[in-house]
Amino acid sequence: MTAPVVISVVWAVLFVLGAWPAIATVFLFDAGPDLQLWGWLVFYGMWGFETMAMLIIPGIWLAWWTTRYQSWGGTLLTILAFIPALAIIPIIIAFFIDGS
Repeated sequence: MTAPVVISVVWAVLFVLGAWPAIATVFLFDAGPDLQLWGWLVFYGMWGFETMAMLIIPGIWLAWWTTRYQSWGGTLLTILAFIPALAIIPIIIAFFIDGS
């Protein structure tokens, strides 16, 4: 039972830590119609991370509850634990795109 607790706490802390940068991404739209692709990638990456980090917490508990007596339940929890990290991919891509 410790795995769902640890995973939930980690993603809740990351959600709180990522809230301010996600909220600050709305300032990217101050550039007006000249907002480049990198700006959109950062915006959707940050908000996608926040959304997935919050949705994964009940998902982890639901997965634990449905697979707690299965031998493959730990594997499923491990896979689910890293799904929100996929939202960081657009942000990484944005750093390699020329913003000028």
